[in-house]
Amino acid sequence: NFRPISLLNTDYKIFTKLIANRISPNIGEVIEEGQTAVVPGKSCVDNLDIMRTLVIKAQQSKTMKFALLSVDLEKAFDVVNRNRLWEILEKFGLPHPIITVIKRLYADAASRV
Repeated sequence: NFRPISLLNTDYKIFTKLIANRISPNIGEVIEEGQTAVVPGKSCVDNLDIMRTLVIKAQQSKTMKFALLSVDLEKAFDVVNRNRLWEILEKFGLPHPIITVIKRLYADAASRV
């Protein structure tokens, strides 16, 4: 199971980094505290530490009931409803010009294998 490598135009990378820097100060208001993926200073490894701690506590407890569920979100971004995404960005107060720029970045996007 290999992850694809994306080769993007340098101008595109710089431009998207500028957009990301523009919206990142507002991200903390939108992303829940428990979110670890794609959050600066956090890692999905943090979730493994949390799970490990909970499993140990459950094993040591005589009364604690514990269930563990794992969900594979492979290709989760393939099914994102883009129109709903734009509505959510608007709802959280992202300026309309920034949303328009993000929409244009996604318009006619294509990839090849």
